[in-house]
Amino acid sequence: MPVNDFQRTVHLRTLSIFAGALATAATLLAPAGAATARAGLAIDQADRPVAPAAVTQMAQAGGAREIILLPNKPPQRSGDRDPSSQALLETWLGGYGWNKDKRFDQERYEIVNRRVVWGEFGRAILQFRVLPIDGDAMALAARRCPGRHAPIEMQIYFQWGPENNLWTALANRGDPGFEACSDDKLWTSEQLELIVNPPPFPVPPRITRKDVVTPPAGSAERKAIMDGLRPTFEQVFGKPVEFKVGSLRVFAGFAWVEVHPQRPNGKPISKAEWDKFVGPCEQKLATVTAQFWMRKRGDGWRVGWGNGFCPSDSIAQQGYLIGAPPQLVDLDEWPGTDFMPVGDPQYFDLWKP
Repeated sequence: MPVNDFQRTVHLRTLSIFAGALATAATLLAPAGAATARAGLAIDQADRPVAPAAVTQMAQAGGAREIILLPNKPPQRSGDRDPSSQALLETWLGGYGWNKDKRFDQERYEIVNRRVVWGEFGRAILQFRVLPIDGDAMALAARRCPGRHAPIEMQIYFQWGPENNLWTALANRGDPGFEACSDDKLWTSEQLELIVNPPPFPVPPRITRKDVVTPPAGSAERKAIMDGLRPTFEQVFGKPVEFKVGSLRVFAGFAWVEVHPQRPNGKPISKAEWDKFVGPCEQKLATVTAQFWMRKRGDGWRVGWGNGFCPSDSIAQQGYLIGAPPQLVDLDEWPGTDFMPVGDPQYFDLWKP
């Protein structure tokens, strides 16, 4: 079994549960007829950026799809600014740790879609089906996954690294064909557009660190923020949920929040409930802390970005995703804004009203 640096983990499972809770909570909080209740992705076309400097896409109409058979040699990551389908395939495979006896010429790849977009940095998508040396995609799928009625198909998101001038595979959907048979859903065409050609992130308001406040316990604003966060937890753990607040920093309609969920009067959420609704948690359940970036809308406070119910990493430096001012986490500016967390289900909600 090969191991690479972007395979899904238990953390992504909890993020999926978490994102589902966010979507449900947003529906509960939204007033009747609100734009958030519309089906599908709602994107204001006026907010779209101008056409990027370069866009390359395979022509799909009126011709056979490209089919690639790789040479039997260790694949290398590509440094081409307009990488071919084969170069992207080798970049993807080059991210795995393969056994020395691995052969790379035992299957073919039918290219469904390839897209390379250059804006402030390079982004690329490759979608392909895995074929046997002889036969079609369904023949291989049926052999590797008995009872399967769909081809082995995969989408991979690549991003250009200016520090090394190489492409890196950062996220994927679908079934690569050499792991346990998967029914992972592919990204939709709307989601692919948000991945390779997203609208710009909001510009943070200009504030100073002295502007940042912590609403005191019992204040109306603190209650409003917690009330905006609460449905996210209650959709998973059930009612009632209260919070022990570790950090709350607010200004200009944005809030940085760190909380520990519990039942009223400080009663802990039981381990059985955590295991049932979230799964294994690496933090101590007595002190488990979740982090959130929140923003104020016309109908109240909403979660803009979170890192799950039992996070293993911090999102303190990801407030730029919703246009929050960095001073909320004691920074004068965001250290980097090129991280595109497209593997997180929340990503596709960033531009919803």
